[in-house]
Amino acid sequence: MPESSSFKNQLTQSAEPLFDLLDRFSQARVLVVGDLTLDEFLTGQVERISREAPVLIIRHEHTRQTPGGGANAVYNLAKLGA
Repeated sequence: MPESSSFKNQLTQSAEPLFDLLDRFSQARVLVVGDLTLDEFLTGQVERISREAPVLIIRHEHTRQTPGGGANAVYNLAKLGA
């Protein structure tokens, strides 16, 4: 394992080009070609296993929706400032 201060310096030096790229990102023009989907995540507590198939039966507690497919790429690019 490298010495911590040396490792930290190497990590900082290797990250500098990435930080420079992120600073210029707001000037970028980006075209995303892809499908726009909506991902839906259901969470809850498992109550039992179905008798008809090996499927968990849950008591629904929460639903979360997020952009999926090409919409996810667009969302992330917008968060980066493009």
